[in-house]
Amino acid sequence: MAYYTALTTAWNNASLSSGATLPTSVSGSLLTGLTTAQKLAAVNAWTIPGPTSAITLVAFANYLIGQGVYPTFLAYATKAFNLLVSGGSPTAAQAAAAQWAALK
Repeated sequence: MAYYTALTTAWNNASLSSGATLPTSVSGSLLTGLTTAQKLAAVNAWTIPGPTSAITLVAFANYLIGQGVYPTFLAYATKAFNLLVSGGSPTAAQAAAAQWAALK
């Protein structure tokens, strides 16, 4: 939850027009004066330091099931996979979801 709180605070602070700063726990650029597309790219590039750990596909699937979002994620991944094979241009998140779906 601390990571979510840090990103929420960063979003709120980064949108201020004067004296905006990101929390010390978030690395990235401010959103002031950017277009919507630039803001999305900036937010996607924000990072929060923290431990990284490997996760298995089974553990990831179990997490999604536990959160009640597995069917939604699977539909999203399927759409992305279909975009990939049809020569479309999925977003980075869709591409990652499609890769996960292809591996399961």
